[in-house]
Amino acid sequence: MLGDTLIVSLDATGGKTLQVSHEVTCMDRCNTLGVVASIVPFNFSLMVPLWTVPIALACGNTVVLKPSKKVPLSMMRVAKLFKEAGLLDGVFNMVQGIKEVVEALIDHPTV
Repeated sequence: MLGDTLIVSLDATGGKTLQVSHEVTCMDRCNTLGVVASIVPFNFSLMVPLWTVPIALACGNTVVLKPSKKVPLSMMRVAKLFKEAGLLDGVFNMVQGIKEVVEALIDHPTV
């Protein structure tokens, strides 16, 4: 916002740029990346996935989510709700595990 004017512009990807103050600009763009990994910490077992998963899916990506080994049940319930809502098989995926699973996700060239 500059004075009383909020500046918003659209870019070629359909995203928008919002100048919120003199030196702060926010951008959003919808880019399909393919496969997106969401690695969830134990202390934000619902908040992180509910930030990352809907955005990734809305942009046309598939998601591999690795919940915390300490609190996996909340995301297992969300996965069941996705299935009941009609999300296609393979669009949202969950893997369980520890360090090796995380390393495999972040090291994989297509994720």
